[in-house]
Amino acid sequence: MQFNEFRQFISTFQEASTEDKIEMYCTSVNLTEEQYMQLLRTFPPGDIRKLEKALY
Repeated sequence: MQFNEFRQFISTFQEASTEDKIEMYCTSVNLTEEQYMQLLRTFPPGDIRKLEKALY
């Protein structure tokens, strides 16, 4: 994902509910590994298990 597009995406991601963050993370395409890592850094630590379940 291009830099400016990702900046908008991460801004929306940060404001989203946990459920919406999970949906955004699982359905996003064209993100680099670093961009996925940036999303994980902003994900609520207490809800990581929910994300893991959604991914598997």
